[in-house]
Amino acid sequence: MQSSVSSIDNRLSACIAALNLHSTSNEISTRMRYSVDALQFCAFLFRNGYISSYHLENVSTYSRAIRVFYKMHKNRKAFTGIRQISRPGRRIFVKDVPTFLRHHKTYIDAVISTSEGYMTIEQALKRRLGGELVARVLV
Repeated sequence: MQSSVSSIDNRLSACIAALNLHSTSNEISTRMRYSVDALQFCAFLFRNGYISSYHLENVSTYSRAIRVFYKMHKNRKAFTGIRQISRPGRRIFVKDVPTFLRHHKTYIDAVISTSEGYMTIEQALKRRLGGELVARVLV
């Protein structure tokens, strides 16, 4: 029997996989299965300027999907991919962000899941929050 934590992570993994699938192609949008985590992750990407917009679509009576439109800069997408860091078998939590950044300077653009939602590790540093290190957006 799987726990609810791993099913949540699997839904976020599906969201990241859908975004990565079309991030290097000429597609201007992609559609992914709806979940609350995927919707919050898309809201994070929108707030930080990685995608131009997103909205919910009704696929059928009982299912919904999220349509994501990529942001373009000079015929290139705003990001080339998203690398998932924390996985069900290997969770990475950050309690002390300044100490973590001192040892891992390249993770300044990483996505962290906090009690206040998804944010960059730099935003978590300003708010003095810790959380699970979820992914890195590759630019």
